[in-house]
Amino acid sequence: MKKLFHTLIFLSLLTGADFLEAQTTKGQSFISGGVDLLNESFRYRYNKNDYSNYKDLAFLVYAKGGYFIKENTALYFGSMFQRSTHDAVKQVYIPIGKNADGEEVFRQETVREYNLYQKWNVGVGLRRYLPLRKHLSVVFDGNLSFVSESSSYQETQIGQVDLDQIIPSRGFSLEIRPGLSYFLSSRFGVEAFLGGFSFNYATQKPIKYKPSISTGVYTIGFLEMGLTYYFHL
Repeated sequence: MKKLFHTLIFLSLLTGADFLEAQTTKGQSFISGGVDLLNESFRYRYNKNDYSNYKDLAFLVYAKGGYFIKENTALYFGSMFQRSTHDAVKQVYIPIGKNADGEEVFRQETVREYNLYQKWNVGVGLRRYLPLRKHLSVVFDGNLSFVSESSSYQETQIGQVDLDQIIPSRGFSLEIRPGLSYFLSSRFGVEAFLGGFSFNYATQKPIKYKPSISTGVYTIGFLEMGLTYYFHL
């Protein structure tokens, strides 16, 4: 991270400008992009014999390009791709019948579950900058996107595939996200977003899954960070 920060400082010096606030006035343009990773492993232990091991890996990349329609307000076009996997080994109890007293009897089994989730969206958005200091602004980012998702789930018990399904979906998403933008120079800036509010409409296949509408306040589990370049057409 320290090496990356030094690299960004060097790039800003190449622009021939001091550390001044980036130009967010009417007529300016910007392009931004970022890559984010999340890799975590953890274990839940309930007692000596009952436990679950989890491993999650997520990858996200995004790109945006916009134009300032007035001071501190930009209209942009963007796209994002996200891929995440969830791998777990856990203990489950399977009913096998009843004992002489009529009580349910269970057999303990080790089950592995694997989920692959992929999401791609493309849309338009509006971004509003609220300056705090010379180099720092709060950013509110709202966008309306077409979303394509695919989720596959597989559950394996004692070497046999008990459940294997793929559920694709299509829909629209309206998101509002808060963030911060730090201007390294009049050309370069770094941005960070975490969480936000979303409104989603999605249709799913197979046909038995009805269209769904959902809203919620969410976090994506990791800080989304990127680099922005400001220029004048």
